This record gives sequence, C-alpha cells and structure tokens, in this order.
Amino acid sequence: MTAIRAVNQIIGRCIRHKNDYASIFLVDSRYNKPMNREKLSKWVKERLRQFRDPKELESELDAFFQRN
Repeated sequence: MTAIRAVNQIIGRCIRHKNDYASIFLVDSRYNKPMNREKLSKWVKERLRQFRDPKELESELDAFFQRN
C-alpha cells in the first residue's frame, strides 16, 4: 500500500456521512507536488487549500466551523 493510498483511507475515515465535517491538515511539502496531489481522492483535491500565512489559516478555520 502506498503512503498516498493510506492518506486517502485515513481522510475517508474522518468523514463517513453526509452530515460529517472535519478539517484535515496535510502538513508536508510533498503535497505541493502535482504528482502527489494527483493521487489524492477527487473530492479531496477539489477542496485542497494551501496557506502560507497562519493568520489566514486561522481565519478560514474560524469561518469553516461557524458554517458547520
């Protein structure tokens, strides 16, 4: 089993039902490489965000949890 496949499985375990929600952090520069991103599940790739500023991340997280 490749590492990316294991990551996809772990992410899927966080969100099991349509009303589930989670913030999942992929804190590894390897996920910035297109060849690794392509191996992530389609629904993960569509929602992937990159943050360079911790304040921007904090703001997005606050907004995410207020919506959910």
